[in-house]
Amino acid sequence: MASPFPTLTGFMSISPLYLNPDGDTLHVNAQLFNPNNHPVTVFSVINGNGQTFQDSIQLFDDGLHGDGDTADNLYGGSKWLSGLAEDIYMMNLSTNDFTTGTSYCNL
Repeated sequence: MASPFPTLTGFMSISPLYLNPDGDTLHVNAQLFNPNNHPVTVFSVINGNGQTFQDSIQLFDDGLHGDGDTADNLYGGSKWLSGLAEDIYMMNLSTNDFTTGTSYCNL
């Protein structure tokens, strides 16, 4: 049975794959399936392997954030990050549905 929550479909891409400790702009793109077409906020949550670092990047589907066209279910966003130690970083996608008031995390 399909999930009623907005979920990641197709892909989530991240660039660059290695962040320079002196600073890099991290770009995230994701394709989202929103079965009920509810208004949602979408975040890419970044966690350091040792849980020493956590941050998030809001992703947009408005055609202005490297995300394709408006309302095409392709989301994009970027953020400048600096001062990070060399580490392995994991990315999750988190959605907040305004209509139902529910949050969902895609691992």
